[in-house]
Amino acid sequence: IRDVERSRGLGDVYKRQLNDSAVSLHMTFDKTNTMKAIELLDKATEIDPDYFLAHWNKYVFQNELNLKDKAFETLKTLERLRPESPDLMVASGIFYENKGDSLTANKKFQQANRIYENILDTLHTNNDPFSSVLSNKAINLILLGQEQEGRQILQDLYDKEGNEPMKEMIGHFLSLSRQQLLDEMKNK
Repeated sequence: IRDVERSRGLGDVYKRQLNDSAVSLHMTFDKTNTMKAIELLDKATEIDPDYFLAHWNKYVFQNELNLKDKAFETLKTLERLRPESPDLMVASGIFYENKGDSLTANKKFQQANRIYENILDTLHTNNDPFSSVLSNKAINLILLGQEQEGRQILQDLYDKEGNEPMKEMIGHFLSLSRQQLLDEMKNK
């Protein structure tokens, strides 16, 4: 039993080292190094197929390299690992929308909206996460086609926001059409 526990512990250390090395390689902002970083992340997820951070980094790097089909597959893994993450569902909806599957995209946006509502029900309105979650919900509503409601939420947040960088971000999203939101978010 101790050998199994020790082996598992070494695996945890090694997978974290692989992830950290991948992030360091990526920080060179060289495409070849980012590809090598993805290979390291693949090794980390071979050790632990449920290693969320490695999958997340892989998803980000694949998007940066415009490997959209691979990024979409990685996103599906992330959704499997965190099925209650509305942000992952929105990202998935954006992928589907950009692939021309509006029906599936709409289902993802609807699922995300229900989860955002559940999360918001548990947060106090004066907490920092509340504004962030509410702004994400508003953006999702716009993507869902409920633009007036989404824009009103963003406007209310903008009017109340005291944090200047957050206010600028909200203002930016307010200025975008639904299609511009989709275009901007597909590149993130």
